[in-house]
Amino acid sequence: MASGSGESVISRVTAEVSKMPREIWPAVRTHWSRPKSFETLAHYLSQLTHCVNEIAYASLGHLPLIVISAENATESELREHRKLASLSNIGEHVIAEKSGHWIHLDRPDLVLSSVQRSYRLSRQDAR
Repeated sequence: MASGSGESVISRVTAEVSKMPREIWPAVRTHWSRPKSFETLAHYLSQLTHCVNEIAYASLGHLPLIVISAENATESELREHRKLASLSNIGEHVIAEKSGHWIHLDRPDLVLSSVQRSYRLSRQDAR
């Protein structure tokens, strides 16, 4: 994950957490201080490849779908995100400019507008 550098991971996570409101930091600190958190994360990561292989790439028809990619996403990630967006006839793929992996922290405005747009599209389709 960090190309062999644990310090890189810590720096990245610290940078992301620093974007959160300060009053949340004690809860984050408590969570990440528990060994069970790391055990759960390790289990999750060990199953990730299996989970990805189980994804059914079936058509979603006219179900609204907006896939948001970080500005720094790799070409491989972008290909996967475009593939996911194409599962819907009205799917959209959006690049979140000025965003890293935690898009909801970097660009909450984009996440909110995407949810609102999806809701509007679903309401239009219901008519």
